[in-house]
Amino acid sequence: MLSLGEKTSHPVRAPVRADTRAGDGGVRREFEYVRKGTVSWYGVQDCVSGAVQMLRARSSMDSAAFIEVLEYLKDVHGPDFMLIMDNGPAHTSPATTAWLAEHPGIEILLTPKHASWVNPIESVFGIVTRQVLEHDWFTTGDDCDQAVREWVQERTRTHRPVSFTWQLAA
Repeated sequence: MLSLGEKTSHPVRAPVRADTRAGDGGVRREFEYVRKGTVSWYGVQDCVSGAVQMLRARSSMDSAAFIEVLEYLKDVHGPDFMLIMDNGPAHTSPATTAWLAEHPGIEILLTPKHASWVNPIESVFGIVTRQVLEHDWFTTGDDCDQAVREWVQERTRTHRPVSFTWQLAA
């Protein structure tokens, strides 16, 4: 069982001025920055092992790009697996629907509309954002992607199966 989602258009920002040291030894970071573009990823989490992959999107995140990701997953995981994903336009387009019809061993579990939190990979996106993307400056998209890849390598050493529970409010 795999969980799939997109982390789209993360801004790549570089500071206008370097960080400086304040008189008390603390770091002073300027708020001004220069935009250096954006980076997008397809995130995949194996729900059984908890292993995570972040696949950098090299083009727009349309049906053709999404089908390339599906082809990759089929090559890596074989022709039979379950995929949890939201019902975004690229996931439900006629091209994607046709591709999935040609691959009946891939079972799709769509999350309900407005319930992205049900998809386990969305939690991973929140963690990578807080631990890597929120507090660092990157000069290029490749720098940003490299930082995410290093985080994924570290997380892979300590990954755990997905354990998803919930309860109704009383």
